[in-house]
Amino acid sequence: MSSIHWGPLFYALWHLWTIVAVVIVTPHLFRFLIVAWKQRRLLRLGIKDIDALSGRDFEHLLVPLFRARGFKVELTPLVGDWGADLILSKDGQTMVVQAKRWKKDVGVKALGDVLRARDKYRADAMLYVATAGYTNQAKQQAAASGIILWDRKRFIEELEQSRR
Repeated sequence: MSSIHWGPLFYALWHLWTIVAVVIVTPHLFRFLIVAWKQRRLLRLGIKDIDALSGRDFEHLLVPLFRARGFKVELTPLVGDWGADLILSKDGQTMVVQAKRWKKDVGVKALGDVLRARDKYRADAMLYVATAGYTNQAKQQAAASGIILWDRKRFIEELEQSRR
């Protein structure tokens, strides 16, 4: 009766499992590194470069900004987002974020997006981030509805703080 020598078999299988692990893990690791590199690059952009971004790229810029503050960040789909571009969660709380890379001031009508998103996602808080300012009527509506507003100045301050 011949016996099986496990040493060579284990050695052969060890190499096989290593190859399988590398093939499975490498694409995910590579994708993670590319995303991390892009996010770091976005955070280093100046405000004039940010003004030239697409709306979606602006949303992507906000991801590392909020992750650096300890939030779990989810980007919503481009279509059917119910008025939220990002959904943040931390300490059992949820915040919906609407991001506008606009040149003109955000009006009261645009604030309806984040109000709908709050209801849809059952969020505890709402944040509106704009690269411009807000009309007086929008500021009044935000104060009455509990919407946190980041105008251009506040956004630049938050961006600078995240770079430290």
